[in-house]
Amino acid sequence: MLAPVLTAAALGLTAASGACAGLAVARRAAPKRVVPAAIVMAVSAVDMLLPGTLLAPVAWGALLLLLALGLLLGRTASAARAELAWHAGATLVMAAMWFGTAVPAAAFAGEPAAAHAGHGGPVLGVLLLLAALALAVAAFRHLPRARRHEPGIAAWRHPLMAVAMLAMLAAMPAW
Repeated sequence: MLAPVLTAAALGLTAASGACAGLAVARRAAPKRVVPAAIVMAVSAVDMLLPGTLLAPVAWGALLLLLALGLLLGRTASAARAELAWHAGATLVMAAMWFGTAVPAAAFAGEPAAAHAGHGGPVLGVLLLLAALALAVAAFRHLPRARRHEPGIAAWRHPLMAVAMLAMLAAMPAW
């Protein structure tokens, strides 16, 4: 009963974060390299939360992992490094969520398969929750500094995405 509300919240927050990220790129507060990762993250979130899949979970996880690594590679001005790190962190958490949905139930030998079908189990769920919570806490602690450097709603892109990921985790059935 709560899952549809959480799904709608996660999708709405993801869209709002994407819009804020686009605004930041347009205002040159974020490097253009974040655009592909932001688009893939948004499509991935929609695919994760709605029925049917565009790609297999392992393919999504691998794509997001490669995008996160791509954000961190190359020469970048010091001002852009922090922005790229924020996006890479969120992309890594999303990749872990996809890899978690791909873990076969057989990996949990000795436990009923129905208890873990289609997800990584409660331990992985707790680890992902802790990672998403840490990302959210860091994003909200960074928000006052971000708002000083970047007035307007674009500074909210990282807190919005972090809360969207928490809603995604909560909307997923029985980690």
